[in-house]
Amino acid sequence: SCIESHKALHDGHSAMFRLEDAKDPDPQLSRLLKDVETTTGFSGTLHAYYGGGNSVGFLAPHTDPYDLFVMQIEGTKQWRLCVPSSNTLQVKHLAAGLFSAEQARLVELCEDPAGCKTFPRQSLDQMLCTTVTTTAGDLLYLPRGIVHSVQSRTGSVHLTIGLKAGRNIWQEFIAKGAETVAGSEHAKALHAGMRGLLDSQPKGQPKPNSISKSQSEPKSRELERN
Repeated sequence: SCIESHKALHDGHSAMFRLEDAKDPDPQLSRLLKDVETTTGFSGTLHAYYGGGNSVGFLAPHTDPYDLFVMQIEGTKQWRLCVPSSNTLQVKHLAAGLFSAEQARLVELCEDPAGCKTFPRQSLDQMLCTTVTTTAGDLLYLPRGIVHSVQSRTGSVHLTIGLKAGRNIWQEFIAKGAETVAGSEHAKALHAGMRGLLDSQPKGQPKPNSISKSQSEPKSRELERN
């Protein structure tokens, strides 16, 4: 019931709301997700989380099957972000020298391609981890493959937007952007302007930085004389 839910939240429990499960979703949240999808070209999910004061997230440490953008709306939350380790020597060798996000994605691709894996909390002590605190107004990016867990320091709310891309979200995002720019009216106008500039060059004039035959002949004759 609503009364029991309110009491549970007041006692420090957490709650999650998934936009895709809502029968009558909030128009502002729906518009936010739509704007992100339109801008990036990827389909997405939007979830809202509430955490009571000094509560540990009800989800175990885990990875998600997509890249996440976290928006802190109210209060503060402490995030523990970790790179999963691998017992395979070949994976360890390949991961050497990579950035943390690249290492995490490599381990996931080699050992758990589907993603969305949970981890015992004590296992995080064996991983390379960092702690981040988000406050209202902060935006946190979590690359796919990064193990994360969260704890609320105060009553807090945050939103997560997950973008469903392929193996490399940034590679795909740049490729989509390049295709859009290449087909834009601005790009076509620029191309037409450059073509017009080239066509306006007087016929028979040497191209810039080129050497005509008449310029090169004297030097050739001097070499023959020597």
